[in-house]
Amino acid sequence: MRRLATFMMAVIVSVSAVQAQSIAALWNLCPKGGSVVLQSHVVADMVVVSDCDSPNMSPSLNVSVGTLESRWNRRTAFVQTPDGKVGLRLIFASAGENALHKGDMVKMDFHGCKISRSRKPDAITVEGVRAVNNILSCTPGGVIPVKEKYISELTDRDINTYVTLKDIDIVFKDGSYYNVHEDYTVKMDGWATLMRDSQGSGIYMHLTNACPWRRTGKELPAGTGTLSGIIVSEQNRRYGPDMGLYGIRPLDESDIALESGKSPWKTLVGWVKPEGSGQSLDFEISGTVGGLFKKGIANDRIYNDVGNTAAFLWTDSGSEVRVYSGYNSISRENHGFVGNCALMFIGRSVDWYVWDGAGNVVDTRSFFVSFNASKLKGCVAQLAIEWSAGTQDGNKSWFYPIDWKAECSADGENWYSLRDAATGSERIMLHNVPWNDCVVKGSGHDFKKKPNYDTAMGPQQHSFMLPEQVLGSKEVIIRLTPASTDVAKVRVEAPTSYRNGQITDKDTERETWIRFESIQIDYKK
Repeated sequence: MRRLATFMMAVIVSVSAVQAQSIAALWNLCPKGGSVVLQSHVVADMVVVSDCDSPNMSPSLNVSVGTLESRWNRRTAFVQTPDGKVGLRLIFASAGENALHKGDMVKMDFHGCKISRSRKPDAITVEGVRAVNNILSCTPGGVIPVKEKYISELTDRDINTYVTLKDIDIVFKDGSYYNVHEDYTVKMDGWATLMRDSQGSGIYMHLTNACPWRRTGKELPAGTGTLSGIIVSEQNRRYGPDMGLYGIRPLDESDIALESGKSPWKTLVGWVKPEGSGQSLDFEISGTVGGLFKKGIANDRIYNDVGNTAAFLWTDSGSEVRVYSGYNSISRENHGFVGNCALMFIGRSVDWYVWDGAGNVVDTRSFFVSFNASKLKGCVAQLAIEWSAGTQDGNKSWFYPIDWKAECSADGENWYSLRDAATGSERIMLHNVPWNDCVVKGSGHDFKKKPNYDTAMGPQQHSFMLPEQVLGSKEVIIRLTPASTDVAKVRVEAPTSYRNGQITDKDTERETWIRFESIQIDYKK
């Protein structure tokens, strides 16, 4: 232990003489996944890329159900070297000590601060910053260098720096930046909007509940442009929790510089019930069936309501589908809730699995999408879904399969695994939306129970690149299938593990409710 301490002190002394252009030497102070408190003086010139008045610097973490620790946002700041090559996240000792504005030039002494280095990605956080001790000087009017990149070009050294992402558009253009039912989420931390670039790469734009422009009553910009902000690496347990290695936090709505015109991305076919589109579905066998919340149709295929060519959506799980409420409203008055803009699939939980006579799972059921891809030869194409589990009743928000995978085929025999465009993963995790306080059967309580930490704030957004091998085919089939036998069961107290349930063939009385705000096949030439 004494030899290690001596070694660390030697490293600190050697680094204490470095200047601003060598601030990256801070990475030498501790191994990945480690931390160290600086006992010597490390002085550097930095430029501030955050703003103490922005409400979008950090999630306001839930310290208990219904209670937020909002001071994290004010305590958080980001600085980078003047050349923009590397950045640091600063955590001030108290919220009142952060008075840094975007463009301030600061001379910092990191003496006494805790330097933490994450393992993956490789990034530095400086904790315990004190305004008096660590900010030696602050001068406004500094220049932040322009750093433009495509999403695929981001590296770990971009984390905590200000970056402008090129050729960006919003994947789901219905609703607002914050597609949640805000009456149910006022005491929750934050959510995200899925963005993509012209290459098809995805990235989540992280937002907090405190952003006043999250829902303005205006339609979202439908064109492309740039998205600027601080590159972060954040996970949101409510969202998945896998949100990719890199995300972006804009300081203000002005950082979202998208055109109001058309995007080069077009929707070939889609199942989207946008606000005001009506309350009916067109089925292959049953014909037109209308009525919000009415009994649904099972064992039939649904025609697309977007696109000029016929396509089908269905499931072999026996679930019925009906028109249902969604969260893609743009107006402030109804706080994100709208009556007729989603598809709800309701069925027995056990029917998402195929069982043998001994009660073992031997196969799974799926959602299916089929469409003519002849037009897509030579294009870049994606499957995009916006979905959630459950509804505003806590008794209908459990026993759904947690893990899912997406695959596609041009012949129904050879299947290609699809990877999430924002995370690179072959699996996505489904979460349930919040509900009003209610007595939840099977929760272990006979009193009203609130949603816990794992409750999503709204529908999760995902996109998947389609392989070139299937583009140009007359019929492409995509299936979305449970990837494990893990199901969500009611947690008695939070924050216990969300992986506490396994499906059994005895769960015949349990129902799974899965809601789609949007399903679409997008392409770009």
